[in-house]
Amino acid sequence: MSNTLRKNSFCLLAIIIASVLSMPANVFAADQDRAPDEQRPRQQRGGQSRGPESFDGERGRRGQGRGKEPERGNMDDDRRGKGRGGQWKERVQKRHEEFVAWLGKNYPNEAKKLEDMKDKDPGQYIKQVAEKREKYGEIMEAETKSPTYAKVLKEDMKLKQTRDGLIRKIKNADADQKEELQAELRETVSKRFDIVIKKKEFKYKALKQRLEKLQKQVANRQAELDKLVQSKDKAIADRMKELIGQSEKLNWD
Repeated sequence: MSNTLRKNSFCLLAIIIASVLSMPANVFAADQDRAPDEQRPRQQRGGQSRGPESFDGERGRRGQGRGKEPERGNMDDDRRGKGRGGQWKERVQKRHEEFVAWLGKNYPNEAKKLEDMKDKDPGQYIKQVAEKREKYGEIMEAETKSPTYAKVLKEDMKLKQTRDGLIRKIKNADADQKEELQAELRETVSKRFDIVIKKKEFKYKALKQRLEKLQKQVANRQAELDKLVQSKDKAIADRMKELIGQSEKLNWD
């Protein structure tokens, strides 16, 4: 295998690993539900290992039971890339490409660093992709659901970067500079406090909307239950007619 091909293969693996590490817990959990069957296609459900011959033979017997000979080549192709495992890899690849494109649009310097690192140090590339998704993933998701909230998150990130920079400068500054830098830091902290309040207000509103929706669902279910209780006598009478009618239709001869 040439060095170029080896690098490309390693980078593809990097994309998959980094995307998986930064997946939201529910998507990963959804894929975990399918993982045992995908990862152990040649094992019995009871845990007893079987070789390739016995596994293919079992499929053959099932096909013969239905009056059809198994098409071994097509089934192998499906198992290797066209099944759920192949679809999962495609989704991971797509998520990675979408994130890199988004990063290039919103934070081009960060994207450029990743691009330069991809071929030079694939191992570090894996780590950095995971870290960038952890850092910017919430903003990317918010842009599709609430652009206003995404702007608040971006502003918060800028303020945190400014804060950290001022802290580094204060550590190395002389007495006169420290006083000025500390005043800037105080102003930055004050601005970030306001941003934190905005973030909490957004989350409160979202939670309130969910609660109102649940309250409506509860009210609807309660109304259905009350209606059902009130119609008990009629429901029983209708059911009795159905049961008696079914009995009368039976042919005992």
